[in-house]
Amino acid sequence: MKRQPILTLKQKSLVQASLAKMRQGRTTIAIAHRLSTIQDANCIYVLDKGRIIESGTHEELLALGGTYHKMYSLQAGAMSHIFEKSLKPGQLYLNLKSCT
Repeated sequence: MKRQPILTLKQKSLVQASLAKMRQGRTTIAIAHRLSTIQDANCIYVLDKGRIIESGTHEELLALGGTYHKMYSLQAGAMSHIFEKSLKPGQLYLNLKSCT
């Protein structure tokens, strides 16, 4: 499989701004491995093998100290290559921008 080019900081900022604009006033479902993409969400669900194992805001999940915290810490520490390898098959993050 061909490795995709990495976005520059400027490109990433443009993508983030576009996504934020698109989400305004809408319920949005996003699936992300890059937690920076979803950290401003109202509700984040951490899934493992199709089951919700954690949920909350970015701050709540960090305070919980569970799987989300571990993955965020790995990414924040500039260790995204480890994050990709430590994500188990069937495990992903589901973000609902607005939940009731």
